[in-house]
Amino acid sequence: MSAHQYVLTDVSAGIFLEEFSLAASPELQMAGSNNWSVTKKRLKGGLADGIDVVELNNGFFSFSILPTRGMGIWKGHCGGIDLGWKSPVSFPVNPAFVDLASRNGLGWLNGFNEFGFTIWSLCTDCVLEEGLKEGIYYSSLHAINMSPYVLINILGGKESLLFWGPMLDKFIVFICAMLVAEIMIKSIKVYTRLPVFFIGTACFSLFSLSPWAYKIFVGGWWEIYFVMFFLLGLLAFEKGRFKLGLLSFLVASFAQSIWGSWLGIFYILLAFLPYFFKGYVNSSTYFPFNIKHLNQKILIITVLILPQVLFAVLKVVAMPHVDFGTSSSLFFRMGISGEDIHNGGLIGALQFLGGSRLTQCFGGAGSDIFSSNSMALIAMYNCTFSIVGMAIISLLSVVGVYLLVKSSTTAAKFFLPLIFSMLMFIGVFQQSLSTHLMGYSFIFAVLFSVGITKMMILLQDRSGSNIMGLIFSIPCLAGILILSIRVSMLSSIS
Repeated sequence: MSAHQYVLTDVSAGIFLEEFSLAASPELQMAGSNNWSVTKKRLKGGLADGIDVVELNNGFFSFSILPTRGMGIWKGHCGGIDLGWKSPVSFPVNPAFVDLASRNGLGWLNGFNEFGFTIWSLCTDCVLEEGLKEGIYYSSLHAINMSPYVLINILGGKESLLFWGPMLDKFIVFICAMLVAEIMIKSIKVYTRLPVFFIGTACFSLFSLSPWAYKIFVGGWWEIYFVMFFLLGLLAFEKGRFKLGLLSFLVASFAQSIWGSWLGIFYILLAFLPYFFKGYVNSSTYFPFNIKHLNQKILIITVLILPQVLFAVLKVVAMPHVDFGTSSSLFFRMGISGEDIHNGGLIGALQFLGGSRLTQCFGGAGSDIFSSNSMALIAMYNCTFSIVGMAIISLLSVVGVYLLVKSSTTAAKFFLPLIFSMLMFIGVFQQSLSTHLMGYSFIFAVLFSVGITKMMILLQDRSGSNIMGLIFSIPCLAGILILSIRVSMLSSIS
């Protein structure tokens, strides 16, 4: 079969075809199909006015390309199955009608109607093998994590999604901050003379304004749902609501199955190590409240481990039929594949303590740093001081967390699982934390806020006067909050 070339659009040559149609004919044959076609049309009217659509169809699989929207793939059909994303935006929108600056930089969502993305990429040739038919599903973690947005769209429609969608993850961050503040009050109120309102306000502010929470405002990660439902689960267990606590733990682990697995491992070790080593503390001391029996502990472990097992099984089942594209391997994420230049080892994994990367200070200057002008050098100098100062404060918060869980059994029940999970993530996924400061480090916002609050309580307790202790805690808190905001302003999506 000889090759044929047709030019639909060429600015330099002054070629533009508003409509075009090509189909199978005696002169044009394609191996394997006699029902193929290529068509081009231009949409008219409304916000879609001026959008060019090119549809490629091989007789079994067809998809539409939008040259006007950066060659985006709009939708497709494969063997009678629709492929695409059911967007709240009904039709493609001409970029001329999209205000990118609206809705705090999320204006592009007003025109986004192209193909969606999942953890699995689509099959190469889109031919479902005989016998599989409807037995294979292109499953995705995002099908669960995106469910709140789907629910908003179902209940309130497009306008509600466009209004509430961008605010949802920010709202969840503040819920997490309130939960952490409430738990801190429960953990420490009998050990300090500081007013409860000051403890709660300090903890809430430290969490909300920390660089690790700010990174969630910049770009949403699913750790926010993990933290929220895990803390809600612990509070449910405290109130004696065992089933509600289990459900919250299950949702937390589905939201972020890796963190759920670390929690499961923590509780496994806690439940079964005492059977092998005499003299170890009763494991119930550090399990959630009101958990005394072994079957309760096994249920908690099961709901935390189950999502990771389920996703692993789905991946194995789908592997022969699905192209996983650029998905990184486990060894790559651990940093032992030998192929990644972005792995900084343990030190690289701990750079989140500074709230931002030191490289943010140099702006890609590299070896030309010392040839920069004086103002650029001043900026680099003070930027470095800010990040190093944030790292020092973070280390102080680690000391505060240690003293907190050591002095309060209530705090230990709430925070030891998160401490273990954070340490496991740092130790095992060194490449991931070296590469991605945002998202994964959100858990540290919890530990940072309670740790610094504990250190302020110690400052107050060491003073001779309740009033003087409170007075001198205020400038300390103000200084840390301002530094947190300063470092957040240095942050980027990374």
